[in-house]
Amino acid sequence: VAPKIVNTVLWGNSTKYTIVSGASMVFANCGIQGGLSGGTDGGGNKTLSLTNEADTGPNFVVPSSDFHINSWISPLVDGGIAIYTGVNIPATDIEGKSRIGTIDIGAYEFVYYIWTGITSTNWTTTTNWTGSPSLVPTSISDNKVIIPAGRPNYPTATSLSLSTRSILTIEAR
Repeated sequence: VAPKIVNTVLWGNSTKYTIVSGASMVFANCGIQGGLSGGTDGGGNKTLSLTNEADTGPNFVVPSSDFHINSWISPLVDGGIAIYTGVNIPATDIEGKSRIGTIDIGAYEFVYYIWTGITSTNWTTTTNWTGSPSLVPTSISDNKVIIPAGRPNYPTATSLSLSTRSILTIEAR
């Protein structure tokens, strides 16, 4: 039976990753610098560029030591798969944080800010937010903020700074 590599990042090598001739491996929903050469494409693979901060780069916080995903623009965000034949895909990331929606490629789930509204309408109240980390988004830079429908309170804010790489989703009540 061929080994299956699923939801894995192969990045930071100076050359393209190549599977040795005759080796039988299946790669599915992986982020691979330079793309896949050799092995079997199990589908959903993402070709990553060498430049970390590029739209096609992994966008790690610190590419040499902190492999948390730093931007929603990363092809790793929502690029994973929850079920793959013969592979046990964990429901949490390496830190025990729940996967959100479509899971991400790699060991760490991307940071989303999700409004709960359980305390008040005050945007700056920490207990009105959940996610990873549980912080108040004061500036939405390279992040996703979600304000879901059906909350007991909805936020008020006097100003909010968004970057071109930000996403603010407000669902209809």
